Amino acid sequence: MGARALRGARGDQWCAFYRHRRLGRRRDAHTYPPALTLPPALAELLHADAALRAAFAPLPPSAQRAWAAHISTAKRAETVARRLAAAQVGILARQYP
Repeated sequence: MGARALRGARGDQWCAFYRHRRLGRRRDAHTYPPALTLPPALAELLHADAALRAAFAPLPPSAQRAWAAHISTAKRAETVARRLAAAQVGILARQYP
């Protein structure tokens, strides 16, 4: 089945993958999502609590990015503290923010 027959909702993604495979090229590193950078408050919380760190590590990258964005978008210290408290419960429960 050729690339043209696979057009549709995901056709463009499939064609890009197929083209790399057909040409024998590896996908470049810049096509993958960038590495996760944690906000300092979340990094300190994870460093202090081993159980929380063990629960955060196996979360999918999308959930890790969601927690990092949820905490880093807070502007006031009270909001950061409230979101960190919610993050402790949410990460241990394997939930999204």
